[in-house]
Amino acid sequence: MAFVVRVLSTALVLTTALGGCGLAVPEKELFVNDNVPPKTPSPEGKHENFIIAHIRCEIANGVYKAKELGIPWFFPLPRKVVAAYLRNQAARIKKQSDTLAELLPDPPAPPPAPAPARQYPPPGAKDVPAIVKKDVPAIVKKDAPAPVKKDAGTAPQKPALPVNLGWGASVTLKIQVQDQSGINPGVSLTTPLQNSIKTYPVGGNVTSPQSFSLGLGLSESATATRVETISYTYVFTELINDVESCKKFEPGVMIESDLKIEQFITDKATAARPGEAATGNPNFPPYSTFQDDITFVASFGGNATPTWKLARISANSTTPLISGTRTSTNEVIITLGPVASAATPFAPAQLSSDAQAVHGSSLIGSSTGSANSAQGR
Repeated sequence: MAFVVRVLSTALVLTTALGGCGLAVPEKELFVNDNVPPKTPSPEGKHENFIIAHIRCEIANGVYKAKELGIPWFFPLPRKVVAAYLRNQAARIKKQSDTLAELLPDPPAPPPAPAPARQYPPPGAKDVPAIVKKDVPAIVKKDAPAPVKKDAGTAPQKPALPVNLGWGASVTLKIQVQDQSGINPGVSLTTPLQNSIKTYPVGGNVTSPQSFSLGLGLSESATATRVETISYTYVFTELINDVESCKKFEPGVMIESDLKIEQFITDKATAARPGEAATGNPNFPPYSTFQDDITFVASFGGNATPTWKLARISANSTTPLISGTRTSTNEVIITLGPVASAATPFAPAQLSSDAQAVHGSSLIGSSTGSANSAQGR
């Protein structure tokens, strides 16, 4: 038994020294050194910027095609159109108010005026001395605020027209790397037993070997996950002049291939053009949001299985001794919706509450799926 313990301990130390996957924060790229000196751009940072430029290029091309299809509510409406719409709304509200006023009953008659108060002295009275109040100090109110004079010439300000910013796109890029290593040493202890001899009258005796075997095993695994998230928002009017070929951003496969974002926006603009979902004016936006979710998962691994077979002991005859697996996940979530606020020096642009809710729910679902995947491996 002491020999078995030594074998298992040696295998455990060997795996920890050689593997190491899942025991530390994984590097995003195995063969790229991202620890650069100050004032030196990191290779992985350049690669992420390359992916962001790729996504921007495809969105810009899709927005350009959407404009060519004639989707008015994808882009800001002219101020004259907004003013005309508000005038029509005000006229409609006034007409409804007048109609409701005609249905109201006539107001009740006013109550009779009260009788005039009695005068002193009564009219026609003579020789009634007047009551003169002497030495009554006047009551002076101090610290009373001076009355505010209203400027009758100040005209009320007109309310500002609502700003129509058109539509935009919120983008979230998730980069996830997961390393996992495992050790599964196992030994089999064999004790030979006395052979079994069967005697037959014809053909001679048959000898069958006998033995006792005991299998022992140990299993250990370690997993480390690294997830980085980048979120940003584009306004369509800022992308309309950035149309270019995206082929230079597609030198490889997976995240560096054609992401079909341009196709996604063109498809949704085509679906929105007839206005089938609209219940009123087809020029008004019937849709509140569109979303595209793209995920790439790449996994590779390896194992080593040294095997020992001795007279009474066999080690690692069935399972790998050490193993390591690396899984890389790149996910892009793109949500299209109306722009609620433009970008400022302190914050990026924001989409409407509906679009933000849809985008946020997708992020929660993605995070939950990643956590379940990490625990299930």
